[in-house]
Amino acid sequence: MALNMTTGRAADSSQLRPSTVLASHRHAVLRLARRHRAGNVRVVGSIARRQDAAGSDVDLLVSFAHDASVFDQAELIEDLQDLLGVHVDVISDGGLNAAHESVLLDARPL
Repeated sequence: MALNMTTGRAADSSQLRPSTVLASHRHAVLRLARRHRAGNVRVVGSIARRQDAAGSDVDLLVSFAHDASVFDQAELIEDLQDLLGVHVDVISDGGLNAAHESVLLDARPL
């Protein structure tokens, strides 16, 4: 995979499966999560089910620290999208309830 030396992003991530892009940037994703007061980063959705394709998004489930704000979540999403070059959704496990059981069942550690 070729990287853009300026951004560190995959040069053409739109042609790659998001799971491939995510795996190659795993350590950077975890660093960004920590910077934005998030931990216990898990993959959910099509990547967790191994059904992602080029054009799929990245869905992450995280645990935010008690002092985290909505700005931490928004900035994390923006930073991850800049890094990965794909659409990213970040879900806080603090907002899940029994109706979201399928999300928790899909969750796989990053």
